[in-house]
Amino acid sequence: MLRLETFGGLVLTAGGVECPQPRRRLAVLARLAAPGALGVSRDELHATFWPERDVVAARHSLDQLLYETRRALGASPTAGTGTLRLDPGVITSDVADWTAALQRGDLAAAAALCR
Repeated sequence: MLRLETFGGLVLTAGGVECPQPRRRLAVLARLAAPGALGVSRDELHATFWPERDVVAARHSLDQLLYETRRALGASPTAGTGTLRLDPGVITSDVADWTAALQRGDLAAAAALCR
């Protein structure tokens, strides 16, 4: 199981061992972790990460990044088509755990996740 840590740094781990990744790949994963199950539209990702490119080039860049991510990690950490989100069966995140702790009113667990 992959784990994305965003509080106090941006790190992807597998079984507690860091899996170094390119910055943009980590940034896209972090952007997908933030809204949880709501996800992020592909158009928003295009505008955020490739604002200088036209729609076709930005779409290709995102598709290429997702393909490279699947190859590098051995599984697709994303789910969805038009709206992308992290696949909780493949990757967990401290943001998701923090949000869940807040929703159930467990402030101690939420605070423990913040570094």
